[in-house]
Amino acid sequence: MLPGSRLAQAHALAQTLAGQRFDALYSSDLQRAYQTAQAIAAVVGLPIHALRGLREIHMGAWEGRLLSEVSTGYTQNKSPHHHPPG
Repeated sequence: MLPGSRLAQAHALAQTLAGQRFDALYSSDLQRAYQTAQAIAAVVGLPIHALRGLREIHMGAWEGRLLSEVSTGYTQNKSPHHHPPG
């Protein structure tokens, strides 16, 4: 369950989005993301498509770093198939 302050933020976001047109609403299947999507769905009138593939991932040594830091600080990992997130 989202804590009260986070739930209030989700409802505030939903009110900000009220009146906007959306074709679909997607969410991670994790509870906190889905609860945020529920607040939005109640306002925009769309079903939620919960997808496991939208879960966050751990970025290892890149976690919490700016793209510019990753791009310059990890040159040993650069290859045509290895790109920093973002």
